[in-house]
Amino acid sequence: GAFIEGPHVLAELQYKQALLFEPNNPTFLLKLANLYRIKALRSAGTVSHSVDVGHARTTYEKILVLKPDYAEAYMGLALLEEREENIDSAIQAGEAAFHYAPENTEIMLQLARIYYNTERAYKKGRLFYAAEELLKRVITKEPNSFNAHFLMGSLYKQIGEREKSRIYFEKASLLAGPDEQKLIQKES
Repeated sequence: GAFIEGPHVLAELQYKQALLFEPNNPTFLLKLANLYRIKALRSAGTVSHSVDVGHARTTYEKILVLKPDYAEAYMGLALLEEREENIDSAIQAGEAAFHYAPENTEIMLQLARIYYNTERAYKKGRLFYAAEELLKRVITKEPNSFNAHFLMGSLYKQIGEREKSRIYFEKASLLAGPDEQKLIQKES
């Protein structure tokens, strides 16, 4: 039998086939770029990792040349750069995504997470508060967002505001499934 790498191979072939008919279709390119980003995540520590990262980055950059206001492409690039620990590039791409889609709660949530993780790791000084503002907006728009409440609880825990942290973890607990409950118990 032939060696099959997984579902990524078939998806990649299908996206490339679609691009033969519409080579500059940003939607198809975004699917391909996201696929490369996921492959890079899964190939960490292997020889193919840098190839997957390069394909993802190049494809995101091509999309942004074709459609400079494509927020989802900026966010995909931000997630790639964050994973590769190119923090300034991740923040820049995430902020561009937010600039072009300021009402998109998923983009706000991802940018808040990038700010939070960056502040925890690199102590940049202002990012917890930027994350807090974004999370407040997400919670206002989506009051039942487990991820927003959980991240807000984690953020307040990090800055020493235990009571606020407890309140957000309790709300997250009400919204959580069994797997998320374990995560809350571990974090709170």
